[in-house]
Amino acid sequence: MDAVFFAVKRAHYATWKFGRRMLMPVGLTPARFDVLFALRKSRWVPVRQAALRAALGVARATISEMLGVLEDLGLVLRNCCEDDKRTNWVRLTMPGVDLLHRAYQRCVGNGDTTVAVDCALAEGDPARATFPMRSSIEELCSSLRRWFGNGKALGLYPWRTDD
Repeated sequence: MDAVFFAVKRAHYATWKFGRRMLMPVGLTPARFDVLFALRKSRWVPVRQAALRAALGVARATISEMLGVLEDLGLVLRNCCEDDKRTNWVRLTMPGVDLLHRAYQRCVGNGDTTVAVDCALAEGDPARATFPMRSSIEELCSSLRRWFGNGKALGLYPWRTDD
């Protein structure tokens, strides 16, 4: 395996672990947060399950399983399309909207994840500028995702490193 692949994989696991700790008190995982967040724009307007899958960059089986769990938790609702029984429409429920709002405030709205990333990038040096490193990391990850076939998930999150 290439050293960059290994480094990206290890960074992914470390940030995933951090995300799990941040979201655990509200009862979500990073993957479930991503699904709910991807549905947020539509609120009450259903989204095609295939479009959601493409936005998240996951396999059909993965999105189906994730939505099944979220549906069992009462956070999303799925309905079959009347014209095409192979197509499912998905939307957030009110409890899903509420939980997403609480999770967002806990992790993003209060700035904790931004501070955590900046602290990690600064390696304890408060004078170290992290913005150039953030931009480089985003560019690297975007390039890897586009090249290896996961470019559709780009732009899922509206917040940027310069927000």
